[in-house]
Amino acid sequence: MTAVREVLVATDFSEQGEAAVALAALYARRFGARVHVLHVLMPGDTDVTRLLADAAASMGPDLPVVVASEAGEPGDVIVRHAKRHAIDLIVVGTHARRGMSRMLLGSVATRVLQTAPCPVLAVPPPRAEPERR
Repeated sequence: MTAVREVLVATDFSEQGEAAVALAALYARRFGARVHVLHVLMPGDTDVTRLLADAAASMGPDLPVVVASEAGEPGDVIVRHAKRHAIDLIVVGTHARRGMSRMLLGSVATRVLQTAPCPVLAVPPPRAEPERR
């Protein structure tokens, strides 16, 4: 196993994306690594600069963070970015789609898992808090 010096986290700024960002920060601190926060631009995306800055700031001032955005098919963009920047660990959120919606929509996390040049940590959606009676 090689040292983890570069961690890539892909976010769509959803709840799952925020969970992936938080976990990537935790792992980066443990490894003493730099974090790359990547957002894949989709049609209609606006003002992602502020959202990327907020994601980077949420990690705290003690982590070196690089932010980037790029248009394209999310799975391909994430893997290409990982190869281009010698990423040691990729962190992605999952939307936990099942059945027909997963078959029709595909899965970014699955695509990344199948084609990544390094280990991938897939972060499931946060669990809902159980109701108290």
